[in-house]
Amino acid sequence: MAVLNYLPTAFKHNENLKRNNEHFSYPPIRKQGWVSWFCNQVAVRRIGKVCTNGKEMNNNSNNNIVGLHIDTGDVSTMQPLVYIPRGGKKGVGGRVCNTELIVCEGRNGGKFVRIETNIPGYVCIVLLNSAESLHGIIEADDLGDEDEDAYCTRIVPFITQHIINYMMKNPGDKPIDKYKVI
Repeated sequence: MAVLNYLPTAFKHNENLKRNNEHFSYPPIRKQGWVSWFCNQVAVRRIGKVCTNGKEMNNNSNNNIVGLHIDTGDVSTMQPLVYIPRGGKKGVGGRVCNTELIVCEGRNGGKFVRIETNIPGYVCIVLLNSAESLHGIIEADDLGDEDEDAYCTRIVPFITQHIINYMMKNPGDKPIDKYKVI
């Protein structure tokens, strides 16, 4: 709903991708409700001290690591990255290290923005073309107000280029047409 309301052009582009063959959507379109989003894979990750089973980076670790990358196997389209704050001293999330996102203007970098994705009480949605924008997570410079009881759940839907290629060549196919399902 947020993408439809605030960036209808990105939503319409996704609708056009879905029309190629919605059978390859995950989660299935028919289970998403009246507003749906086409993707064929979803990564769900949790970040925060409470999610690491007590493991911490040692004193020799580089605490300002930036995992900058582009997702070359993804379709060049906008996809929403969803960050949901959890836990925390007040039960609405809190500051968690390694949740600040850097997004650059191009594949090789350039101008960039830093986005604090874990804001207590708010779901943060970032529309990103992961195949065209260099991006990654960076630890915040000052962690003085980190909430050790907080964590962040990230939901990252994406579409792989090889699935789109298959869908275009086989418009009526279903993912498990050729297999007997028990």
